[in-house]
Order: sequence, then structure tokens, then C-alpha cells
Amino acid sequence: VYPKYSIDELRDLATAFSHRLNAGYCYEPSTKIKSRTTLIRAGKAGFDKKLGNDYRLNQVCETPVNVLVMDGSHHCFYERPLELAIPKMINDIFTV
Repeated sequence: VYPKYSIDELRDLATAFSHRLNAGYCYEPSTKIKSRTTLIRAGKAGFDKKLGNDYRLNQVCETPVNVLVMDGSHHCFYERPLELAIPKMINDIFTV
């Protein structure tokens, strides 16, 4: 599927991704985030079915999490960022 990457590179990427997922599942916060938090997530990723709309960030944040859902999968973040106005959204988050 990704001819520009070798089998070793793909294995390393998959292993790194697996380790990140495991770190997230095992994370036990000692305190809650006090600042405003915004999650920009892909609408077709499917993680919300198991983790909820805010990917369980409400468990580690003191204030409600602002969730912005993009149309598409995770690939939309780098395939169509301007079409989806992602840079503008990020700028708006920091200027509020």
C-alpha cells in the first residue's frame, strides 16, 4: 500500500503506534488539566465508539473539552487541511 516505505520502516511505524496506544491506555494522571482544551478529531476514525466523543479527555480536564469533528479520516488532516479550514481552526483556538 505504501511502496515508498520498506517493510522494516512500516514495522517500526506500526510498533511505535502500538506503543503510543498502550501508553494512552495505561496513563494514570496525578492531576487534571486546568486550561481550556480543544480536541480536533476525524469523524470517520471510529475511536469515538469506544472512547466517547472527547476520547475520554473529560477525565483529565477540569473544564469541558471543546470537540471539533472533521469530515473524513485521519488522512484528511494532511490531505485536505486547507479545504477543511484546519489552520484557521487552530489559529482561532489560540486567539479566543
